[in-house]
Amino acid sequence: MASQNLDKITWIKKYFSDLCQFSFKKIQSGEELSLSLQGEITDYIRWNQSKVRQTTSVNQFEVEIRFQSNGKKTRFTFPLSAQEQDDQNFLATLVQRAREEVTVLPVDPTYSSLKNNGESHDIKPGKLESAVTVIDHIQAAANHVDLAGLYCGGWTVRANQNHLGQNHFFASENFFFDYSLYVVNEDKENKAIKGLYAGSLWTQKELAESLNEKISFLPYLKKKTVNIKRGKYRVYLAPSAVNEILGVLTWGAFSLSAYKQKRSPFKNLIEKKTRLHPSFNLTEDFETGLCPQFNGLGEVSQKQLTLIKNGSIEQLLVSSNSSQEYKEISNFAEEHEFPRSPKILPGTLNSKDVLSKLNTGIYIGNLHYLNWSDIQNARFTGMTRYACFWVENGKIQGPISDLRFDDHFDQLFGMNLEELGQDSVIEMNTMTYESRYIGGASIPGALIKEMTFTL
Repeated sequence: MASQNLDKITWIKKYFSDLCQFSFKKIQSGEELSLSLQGEITDYIRWNQSKVRQTTSVNQFEVEIRFQSNGKKTRFTFPLSAQEQDDQNFLATLVQRAREEVTVLPVDPTYSSLKNNGESHDIKPGKLESAVTVIDHIQAAANHVDLAGLYCGGWTVRANQNHLGQNHFFASENFFFDYSLYVVNEDKENKAIKGLYAGSLWTQKELAESLNEKISFLPYLKKKTVNIKRGKYRVYLAPSAVNEILGVLTWGAFSLSAYKQKRSPFKNLIEKKTRLHPSFNLTEDFETGLCPQFNGLGEVSQKQLTLIKNGSIEQLLVSSNSSQEYKEISNFAEEHEFPRSPKILPGTLNSKDVLSKLNTGIYIGNLHYLNWSDIQNARFTGMTRYACFWVENGKIQGPISDLRFDDHFDQLFGMNLEELGQDSVIEMNTMTYESRYIGGASIPGALIKEMTFTL
């Protein structure tokens, strides 16, 4: 087992740098130019009914150029062909096009001059198996269950340089195996449980442990469906369910610009009209290594940034655009001001005690279709999904029928938060739309005294 394609990462690092130096020679006095690179070298393998249905390898990179001049700015994106002369010619054409375009654009109120934010070179090799070995391992571990899933393994790359000498490069070799196991219960209904095995070190033992944990729930999924009436119930939210909720918060909850524009779900928290439970702490933590410390402009954030401390907002995410527009100090957030590497600090609930502490209520493995129902008051809605069970006296009685909840975040994780799990799970971003996404979150489970279900 060894790092794969490291030579290709070394090559793309130099290729991008040479392209940057070529482009910087094309700018004129008063012009500013920044180039960002994103890409992947990934093996994709899909399963259905425990059989491999598709395998492919993707090697793709694209460059975004940001051109600024006289208080105006524009940007373009193009895919690299890996043919140096072709890429240079196309880039030169885009620089000229950007120069012409800014002459007709209005002055941008968020304009700020580029700066040299130093250098960083962070290459994180993993220990992944070949696609053939991965297939063998998964087939051996899942040959007796009905499995559907997606394996993605390889390198993700982010880089940025500007004409002032700024130079950042990040590459991480990792994988995820996002899968579901299916059964038919006593009511002849299809039921499923979802699992995720991810990291930078693939081992057959850890794969088997991940699968066996989920397989242990299958006998409960096969029981008759328990139909729950709408109302308020005590619940346990597994880490994956908490992560779905955190995903909704990335839509403006931590954004300074969203607050200034009156569209922040954390308005009441920011204005100290309400607060979360004192045990709730959330940080932006780049120590996990799932994404670079620099943003799309190459600005470098702190390694750890406290966003919520003891239930109260400590600070919001502020991009350079918002800093310029609202005269606030930037903490070098990404342009859309969402947490790139959030971490909810763990609590005291032992995973072995989850069912006994829940006693009677609903065990929620996953949620989906989440959205704000009253964004001004942090009220959101969603559906239960996968491995959700009715529990009585600390024992699973059977899977529940799908339920819709509608509740307030600052109540669920405020007065109704009883305990956070002491074990956190790394929930890697599994989105692959157009390309593989980066990032992820460190998430514990949560025991909630009361959650409102409306349908």
